[in-house]
Amino acid sequence: HLESIQDIYAKISELDAKIDDMLQNLHADELMILLGIPGVGSNAAANIISEIGDVSLFETADQLTSWAGLAPSSHSSGGKVINGRTRKTGNRYLRMILIQVAHAAVKTLGSVLEGSSGECCPYQERSRIKDGQEGCSVDCKIASL
Repeated sequence: HLESIQDIYAKISELDAKIDDMLQNLHADELMILLGIPGVGSNAAANIISEIGDVSLFETADQLTSWAGLAPSSHSSGGKVINGRTRKTGNRYLRMILIQVAHAAVKTLGSVLEGSSGECCPYQERSRIKDGQEGCSVDCKIASL
């Protein structure tokens, strides 16, 4: 049984190398941009690239954020627009990856997002933080990068 487990690990390593080669050959620019974002490692970058595919299909960061399911719901009445909670629609795998990346980015020492509630994304999505302060969701910030 030990030999079959070692064979499986060898095949996994081989497949990882093939994925890395494909990323370097086909998506080198996107990979370098993603790896420059705090909290994004090689696995997260590969997953983001595979989920988004051709990023040129999205004209704006707002469209990508919405497609990822990180845009807040919007309600309007009497000329007032009220942004609500983040919708759970869209690409759930990409949303999950971006949320994990956001958590890692906040914990990355020296990053611009370290411990951040910072300024808000284009949607001005706000969430409650301690003492009634308002902040922006970091996952939405990451998606707009």
